Amino acid sequence: MKTLCTTTVFILALSIPCVSYAQEKQKTPKQNHAGQSRSEPEKKQQAEPPQTKDAAPPTSQQADTAEKKNEATHHEDDLEIQRRLVQFTKYLVVVGFLQFFALIVQAIVFGFTLRVINRQAMYMEEHARLFMRLAEETKNIALAAQSSAEAAKSNTEIIISKERPRISISTFPLELENTLRIKYQVSFYGSTVAFLADSSIVVSVTNSITPPSLESPLDLVDLPLTISPGFAPSEQTAQLYRDPLSQSEFDDIRDGKIFVHFKGFIQYKDVFEREHWTRFSYVWKIFDLRGLYGVVSGYWMETGSPEDNSET
Repeated sequence: MKTLCTTTVFILALSIPCVSYAQEKQKTPKQNHAGQSRSEPEKKQQAEPPQTKDAAPPTSQQADTAEKKNEATHHEDDLEIQRRLVQFTKYLVVVGFLQFFALIVQAIVFGFTLRVINRQAMYMEEHARLFMRLAEETKNIALAAQSSAEAAKSNTEIIISKERPRISISTFPLELENTLRIKYQVSFYGSTVAFLADSSIVVSVTNSITPPSLESPLDLVDLPLTISPGFAPSEQTAQLYRDPLSQSEFDDIRDGKIFVHFKGFIQYKDVFEREHWTRFSYVWKIFDLRGLYGVVSGYWMETGSPEDNSET
């Protein structure tokens, strides 16, 4: 495109002097002719000697000769003008051919440019399709990777859930003697080690079936800090840390007027550095069968919120 503009400017620069020169040549003969027509009488007057009053008038032959000379001079001027017009016409023809050639070159360059633009548009369209396909494939790969990661995480959770340690608490029936003691058992399950972090147990007697808080004096579960697989179930005893119950209080327990609560937790970690809790909250529920069998029996019933009786 830059070359085409340069060629056009060059042609215009070449044609302008040609036209100017031709117009100048066209004007020049007329001026010379006028000059000659004006100067010939003067030349004749200078060439001719001064005539006296007694000189004889010119003959007809001399007048014809002068007229023929003027006609010959006019004829030569006309021929010169025609020759210069022909030359000017040639210049115009050359300029016309140059302009026509420039138009042809411009058409060729435009055609080549259009072809290049169409080819670039086709390449860009193809690249856009490739990018869309690549983006779709990348999205599919990302979804597949996410699915694989979720599957791997699920498999890991399954393995951890299968191999992790578990600690549970079970209770024995309550024996209402002179001293309130609760027997329970700590059991261990799993194929990996558990690391004991903390534990607390409280035994209380209240007038409500609602379990008390753990702010009462606490007892610790008797467990080693590291519990290995194959740990045998451990039977332990928790007791009420207060003055011994009176006979009337034992009678109130048997009659279901007051309630015995057994509550606590065990906190531990596994080999995967995950924290686990075993929480329990029981109340001794009375079955009064004295009317049928003459005995009083009962069982440990879970009480409190679901979180108070959970294993994580």
